[in-house]
Amino acid sequence: MKRMTSIKLPVSAAAERDSEGFIKEDIKWQEAIPATAREATRREQVQASQAGYNISLIFETRFYEGQSILVDESDGQEYDIQQATISSGGVSLDCTRRQSGRGFNNGL
Repeated sequence: MKRMTSIKLPVSAAAERDSEGFIKEDIKWQEAIPATAREATRREQVQASQAGYNISLIFETRFYEGQSILVDESDGQEYDIQQATISSGGVSLDCTRRQSGRGFNNGL
């Protein structure tokens, strides 16, 4: 089932260590990018598994510039972009739910 949403994609990132040695990230996001989110078909899941990853959701959008993460603005969940495929309506982004606590790690 498809649902309309909007996503945020990173446009710049910087990381610094604070006085205690912890990394502080400063990420600038482009917000309110229209997208459609849908579940992967069984065939897509098998193909992803053969390529070495799992698909949580597929986002379809017209705006994408090679970033490796995105945020679904409807629930604030972060996703790693595993693969981008050009489709008739723009770009399909195969995404895996991002592990909590995982740093940005230059995900542009």
